[in-house]
Amino acid sequence: EWGWPFPTQAGKKILSDPPHRNALFRVGTGFSKAAVVLTKYMVSWRDFDFQFPMIMNSALAGEIYLKCVCLIRSGGLLKTGHDLKLLFEKLPDADRRAIENIYNRMVENSPMVQKMKEIDPAIDFCLLSTLTEVGDTFKRWRYLWENEPTRRTVPSELVNALREHLLAIDPELDTPIDARIRQI
Repeated sequence: EWGWPFPTQAGKKILSDPPHRNALFRVGTGFSKAAVVLTKYMVSWRDFDFQFPMIMNSALAGEIYLKCVCLIRSGGLLKTGHDLKLLFEKLPDADRRAIENIYNRMVENSPMVQKMKEIDPAIDFCLLSTLTEVGDTFKRWRYLWENEPTRRTVPSELVNALREHLLAIDPELDTPIDARIRQI
């Protein structure tokens, strides 16, 4: 039995089925693309009011991608908050190593990271240091008047590494959800 947009059994969602994984991946991709568009707009127009939604969209993309890996590996959806480091620590060791390798490659080849290193050589771009510093971005940047924001925000290299890892696990994730449902 099908319930839009996910398969159901007697009204209960089957979270690990491909359409649900695909939908979760698509939502993460939407937040990631929104962050990229907002960044381009902010830089082009020098309108820095967009930094806050850009930061939040990037953090949400990272969170959703991490939860998607957990869903694929465990068959269940983590509902354990927004902290990226805590979510990352819940992944199997092999996934953590693979994501770290992709992230390190992206950081090494990133012109933005190189510029940031020139500006502040003390910034540590090691994945675990990054996750420690930006893990609670969602909490700290959502309500700036309640919390002191982190010095750094979720780097695009992290979001892109998570996306690349997900596509390595399941290349079908990049298929639009409506096309997947038509196939069934």
